[in-house]
Amino acid sequence: MKKKAKTQKKSKLSPGSPVKISIGFLVLIVAIAVWVIFYYRPISRTVNRLNRDLHKSNMMIRASYIPEDRILQLEQQVAQLNANVEKIEKKIYPISKMPSIGKAIIRLGRRHRLKVLAMTPSYDVLFPVEGVSTKEKPMVKLPVTFVMRGRYFNLGRFLDDIPQLPFAFAVDEVHIEADPSIYPNINIQLKGYFFLLTEDAHKNGAAKT
Repeated sequence: MKKKAKTQKKSKLSPGSPVKISIGFLVLIVAIAVWVIFYYRPISRTVNRLNRDLHKSNMMIRASYIPEDRILQLEQQVAQLNANVEKIEKKIYPISKMPSIGKAIIRLGRRHRLKVLAMTPSYDVLFPVEGVSTKEKPMVKLPVTFVMRGRYFNLGRFLDDIPQLPFAFAVDEVHIEADPSIYPNINIQLKGYFFLLTEDAHKNGAAKT
């Protein structure tokens, strides 16, 4: 009986017993936890951050990439805009040309059977054009009022042809008045602006001669 008890006692303390296995397993778990907390997680965060940065960089590269055909299209648009600017600049006359400009308006009215009774430019009220009023090209808007008489549909044709004039003129207001004594004609008051260069620009050679 004593031998059996001793044998049982030795078996409890033998290597590989459940107690030692549990302690070793706990040590392994702690080591894994320490590795995860102090090594794996920081590296994982760094890798994720680098992946996000790489994704953002790729998106920026894709956004900044412009195909060759798109570049060609933009160049054509810029060339067209420059051509339009040149056309507009050619229509900006010096203010000294105002008498000939007025005669051109009168001729256009006659072409559409509109009689110009009066043309009143307001030389005392000149509005500088922002962004264009420089020392080289001081541009101004000159208000002008026309009093005309003619038929309504002729007035429409007259207004349609204004953009075809060789100088810059913008219609601001049109007032019509019916008068039985002149029927089928009507009285017309047209207000607008001439875009002109001042005499300083003309002297500097920036204006059209």
